[in-house]
Amino acid sequence: MLVIKNGRIITENSIISGKDIIIEDGRIKDIVESKDEYKYTVFDANGRYIFPGLIEINSTTFQNTINSMDGENIDYNLVLSSIDDDLVTKGYCLVYHSFTISNINESISKFKQIVELSNVISLSNLKLKHRIHVVLDAYSDDIIDELSKLIKSHLIHELSIKSTNYIDYDGGQKSIITDSDINNLINLAIAHKIIIVGNGLEDNVKLAWMKKSNINSCRFPSTLEMAKKVLQKEINIIFNEKKLFEMQLKSNVISEFKNATSMNTSSVCLETFSDDLIKSLFKISYTNDDLPIYETWKLISTNPAKAFKIYDDYGLIENGKIANIFLVDFTEDNIIVKNNIIEGNVIYTKRS
Repeated sequence: MLVIKNGRIITENSIISGKDIIIEDGRIKDIVESKDEYKYTVFDANGRYIFPGLIEINSTTFQNTINSMDGENIDYNLVLSSIDDDLVTKGYCLVYHSFTISNINESISKFKQIVELSNVISLSNLKLKHRIHVVLDAYSDDIIDELSKLIKSHLIHELSIKSTNYIDYDGGQKSIITDSDINNLINLAIAHKIIIVGNGLEDNVKLAWMKKSNINSCRFPSTLEMAKKVLQKEINIIFNEKKLFEMQLKSNVISEFKNATSMNTSSVCLETFSDDLIKSLFKISYTNDDLPIYETWKLISTNPAKAFKIYDDYGLIENGKIANIFLVDFTEDNIIVKNNIIEGNVIYTKRS
C-alpha cells in the first residue's frame, strides 16, 4: 500500500489540497483528510501538482520510427521499449499506436506490422499500456477481410473509419465497397468492444451517418460550426494539434473553442500532442483565471477516457480507478515531470 501526501490533486472540477491518496493493489482505494501517521509507505509530493496520467489516442511515433528504418530485421521490442522509456518521463500511462491504411498496396505490410507489434506488446515487460489504432483511408475486399481477422483476434482497440464508396482496381478486377460493407465492419468491431471513430467530417450527410452508425467520436470536424453540430448530436470531438492550428485557434484554443461553440469542453479530446502543446495548456491555465488547469487537462486525460469508454479505470484521480498518477512542478514558462506512478508503483523519478 502507498500513500501520497502533501500534493495538490487535480480533480475534474477543482484542485484540492490537504488530502492523502491511498493506493492499494494498483488502484486508488480512497482520498482522505491528511494525517501524520501511516503504517504504509508514504510518498511525499512536496506540494507538487498531482495529475491523472496522459492518454494519447493516436500516436504515430512507432509507425514513423519503423518507416524510417532500413531493412526487414527491425527489432520491434527495442523500438517500442525506447518509446515506452521516453513517454514514462512525460507523464503518459496509455498510448494507442496508429497504423494508417492509405492504399491497397501497402495494406499487407501494415497488417503484418500490427500483428508483430501486438506480439511484442503482449510479451514485453513495458511500463505503460500500449494499444493499437487502425486508420482506414482505403477500402477493398481484401483489406476488409484482413481487418476483420485482426478484429476477431482482438489485436485492434481503435478503428477510425469513414463513410465513402471506394472503387479499387487490382489485376483488372473492379471491387466496389459500399456503405453496407463498412457498416458490417463497424458492427463487427462494436461486437468486439473496439472504439469506432468517424474520420473526417465536412457535411451534415456524414454527421447523420455517424449518428446512425452508433459512432460516438469524430476526428477533425472541418469548421467550428460543424464542431458545434457534432456536440449537439452528443458525439465526442477529437482534434490533433495540426488541425487546431489550421483552424487558427493557436494558444488560446480552449477559450476560442468554448466561445465559438457555446459549449463546455467536456466532449473534446486531443488525440496527439507535442511537448510544446502540453506546455501551452499549462501556460493558458497559469495566465487565465477563466481556464483553470483542471479544465484544460481534460482534453488529454479525462475526456479521452470518457470517449474511449475506459473511464472506469482511467482519466481521473478518484476512488476505484487505476493509480496512474504523475507529479509536476510548473510555472508560466515550464513544466517539469518529477514522478510517474503507474498502477500504484513509482516507475519514474526525475534526477536532480
